[in-house]
Parts: sequence; structure tokens; C-alpha cells
Amino acid sequence: VTQLIGYYELQSLNTTTQINNFITKTKGNLPLCNKKFLSTDVNPPETDHIIPKALGGKDTYKNLQAVHRECHILKTSQEKAQTG
Repeated sequence: VTQLIGYYELQSLNTTTQINNFITKTKGNLPLCNKKFLSTDVNPPETDHIIPKALGGKDTYKNLQAVHRECHILKTSQEKAQTG
């Protein structure tokens, strides 16, 4: 049941409204690079797990953040290198 709830939480957090909430919460600063998200950015922000799922991170609002696509790719590759 917890996994199912987590799945639905994640699905609802991937909406434009939730991404906007993340950006509003951080005043436009995206936490990985501490740069502002700009409406002129080519790619929309993506949802990232702060604590990766591979390391026990959950699909909860507290464990998700909005990040630039490029930052997300870099963070994910670094995490994969660490976890093998």
C-alpha cells in the first residue's frame, strides 16, 4: 500500500502546478546549481529525488525538488557512479 501511495504522490507531483510550487518555494532558485529558473530556459525544470530511490529515498514531496535538466543528468550520473 505504501508503494502505491508513493506512486500516486509522485504522479501528482509531476504536474506543472507542483513544479511551480517547488520554484515558488525556493523563490526561483533551483537547489542543485543555485541558479534561477528562467522562462527563457530551453527545457522545463524536472523533478529530482533529493535522496535517490536507490539509496532508500521516497516518492514524497519532502524528498523532491525542481532542477534544471542538465543538473539532473549530472546528479544522476554522479549518483550512479557512487552506487555502482
